[in-house]
Formats: sequence, structure tokens, C-alpha cells
Amino acid sequence: ESTQVEEERVTSDREVVELVEDSNLAEAIDRRPDLNFRNVTIDGERATISLSDIPADQVESAEVSKAVTPDLDADMRGGGLNLRSRPTYKLDGPVVKGFIGMDYNPIVSDEEWETSLTYGMPMGNWGFIGTITTESGRDGSERYRQDWELWDSPDGTRPVLKNQTLDRSEYEFSEYTANGTIDFKASELVRIYFKGNIRSLDRSGYRPRLVVRQSAGKHTQSNDEGGKVEGARLERYAAGWEAELRDYSLTTGAYLDFPSAAIDYQITYAVRTSTEPEFISAKFDLEDVDLDYDLTREDGPAFAVVNDEDANDPTAYVNDWISSDYWDQETKD
Repeated sequence: ESTQVEEERVTSDREVVELVEDSNLAEAIDRRPDLNFRNVTIDGERATISLSDIPADQVESAEVSKAVTPDLDADMRGGGLNLRSRPTYKLDGPVVKGFIGMDYNPIVSDEEWETSLTYGMPMGNWGFIGTITTESGRDGSERYRQDWELWDSPDGTRPVLKNQTLDRSEYEFSEYTANGTIDFKASELVRIYFKGNIRSLDRSGYRPRLVVRQSAGKHTQSNDEGGKVEGARLERYAAGWEAELRDYSLTTGAYLDFPSAAIDYQITYAVRTSTEPEFISAKFDLEDVDLDYDLTREDGPAFAVVNDEDANDPTAYVNDWISSDYWDQETKD
């Protein structure tokens, strides 16, 4: 279906996506690199579970809306995926699928593990299917940034380092999700369904940051291999937190497919709670630091303190500020 509204310059293309058996929905969509969407709905309700948790054989139809039309929600801008679930009593037979995977992160020298189990069965006029997924482990990342400025040296104007920032993030997490569907065929024209979803996510993390501010001092030497700075400042930031997320939803609805009309309804009750019992952050400064920096490293400039200060001695730093926050939110729909 194509729709054009010239006054609002709105254009939409809707397309039915063919799904490959023995895959999950995420894998089926990955086979279509031309698709890009922000919003996913299942039986008219915004999806709260990962697409990788939805087996392709559990989807009766998948329709992509590539842009907004007057009859679509504003959240569909950028594209949306509309799914209609396949009744579980239409399954060809018992469904048993499992998955186990591992990722290794060299930054934290640890692994992430993921497991998933799906089981379903048709039983005459009714059927059921459910998936349990667990994911846990340790993850982290590093990011390095450098800023430059021009310095009027005795030999002429040349670029020198202004700031260096090294961010590191480490966190542990454990996530558990379970979702299930029961379908009942009341007649050839009426299908009734019940769905449930539970998600539990616990995270704790630590995020240190080091900022070397050459701009707080003055350059005394600079060439293509490095430079020297007097009176620079080192800033160390630290943040640590714990977070808990809980999602629960129950849904019931029905499809009534008559020869001349189709009617569907859905009622959903959902609760989402998010809590950060404590989020602590702090900043510490070390002033008047003389340092050399090296520009020859492939991984980015390194610096070395050349006066009596020790950049790795916590007692050499002066506290600038400390903050402790608590955050709690509950949403019911």
C-alpha cells in the first residue's frame, strides 16, 4: 500500500516481510539490510521483548511501514514493524528450541553468557508457547579523546595538545526474561489469546575518568614527537552505581475475522519499576603538574609526570566535589 498526502508531504510504503523458518525474528530482519525502523508492535501493542526471543514460526505476518501516514502513531516516524502473532494451535507440532552463546571482552578480561529455551505445543483448539532467556556477565569499554589548540612557539605557530580524556566503563549484569502465549480457537471466526511477560535486570558498575588538562599550564616545548608542559592539571572522576529494572505485563485479546469485516481488541496491564538505590560520583584534582607527552604511540599520546607529583597516588589529589543520588520510578499502564 502506498499513501501520499501532498499538503503534509507524507509518503509511506507498506511491505509484507517474508520470514524464514527455523530462525528468530531478529535473524529474519537482519537478512533485510534495507529495513530500518524504530518501533515494533505485536498484535497492536508495543513490543517489550527482544526480537531474538520471538521465533519466526510464532509470527503469522510481519508488515513494515517505512514512514508515517495519517493513520499511524507519531512513534512510527522512521519506520515501524507491525507483527501479528500466529495462533499456537496452528503449530505443526511440538516446538523445542534452545540457544547458548558467549562473548568475550578483552577490556575487562571476562565473558558474557546468554541462554534461551523455547517450548510450545498445539492441542486441538488451543495451544501454548513460551520462552525463557537468561543473560549475565561482565562488560566494559574504553574511550579516548584528545583536543588540540595552536601555540605560538619561538619557532612559529604549531598545534599542541590541549586536553586528553580517557573514559573507562565496567559493569556486571544479570537479566532474566520469560514470556508466554496461550491461544484458544472459539470458532472458525474467533480467536482469543492470553499473553504474559516478565523481565528482571540487575546492574552494577564503575566508571572512572582521567582528564589531563595541558591547557591549565603552559607549553615549553613541542615537536612532531611530543612536547613538554609546566603547571598542567590532572582531574580524576569516579562514578559507581547499582540499578534494578522490573517489567511485568498481562494481555488478553481476540481476533474476529468475519467475511465482510475484521475486528480485534486487546487489553493490557503493565507495570515497570526502575530503581537506582545509590549513584555516587566524585571529582579530584592534582594541580601544578609538569609533564611530558609522547606523540609517537599508535594508540594515542601518552604522558609522564616529570616533577615530584605522583599521578597514581590517590592521596596527592584534592577533592573538588562528591555527589550521592537516589532514583526511583514506577509506571503503570
